[in-house]
Amino acid sequence: MQVYRQFQMQHVYQTTFEHNIISADISRSGAYAVVTDSDMYMNSVYVYNKNNKLVYTWNSATSYITDVAVSNNGKSIAVALVNAKGGIYSSSVYVLDFKSASPKVKYDFDGLISSVSVLNSKFVLANGTDKAMLLSISSNSMTEVAASSVRYFTSASNGYSAVCHGRQNNEKDNTITVISKKGEITANIKADYIVSSISLSDRYIAVHSEKTIILFDFEGNEIGRITADTKPLFVAAVSKDYILALDNTRIYKLNLE
Repeated sequence: MQVYRQFQMQHVYQTTFEHNIISADISRSGAYAVVTDSDMYMNSVYVYNKNNKLVYTWNSATSYITDVAVSNNGKSIAVALVNAKGGIYSSSVYVLDFKSASPKVKYDFDGLISSVSVLNSKFVLANGTDKAMLLSISSNSMTEVAASSVRYFTSASNGYSAVCHGRQNNEKDNTITVISKKGEITANIKADYIVSSISLSDRYIAVHSEKTIILFDFEGNEIGRITADTKPLFVAAVSKDYILALDNTRIYKLNLE
């Protein structure tokens, strides 16, 4: 496994694991977690601080771990676990704070929860095949964010997040749900066009569709549009003055007017 510094492609650390890596995540603080296969358990999770020191290990004896997410401060993780019996899936999400092997908070679901993502210091997003749930990391409370498949997810340093979701068989049927740092849904933006990616800054949401980037505020109001010369693969809302765009050969700026 290799760790790089964001946007700089600076190689900062490299290590190897004895078993196959299933999933990994890195936090804003630099702490990171790695899920691997195990000889003695179904899977194991290893958590390292920003100095690459192992600080926590957790083993799952009865369920497969499908994903892991590290809190922004690097002091807790969320793991998605899945079981299958008679062709029927059941899932759980555990929040672990490194003080114990027992979860601080536990959520159980019918069906498959395939991934988890940290929204901010208070909430985790759990993604399933046909739903997305907002989970509190301190108490057993959850809110349904989407009743359809999640296509993209993004978050900003101010605690806001955005989730793009829609029907699997219709790529032009999309909704971008905006979530505040308090876990409140502030907007549901209908997007009846192909969404190629989304990105969030502390000031706006950038919705990328083909060559066009559409800008919205956190209440869902359109505040601007930019058209690129070529179709970007991905865009990143990193500044109040410009957006970074990536294509097959370059990273370049799109200035906001």
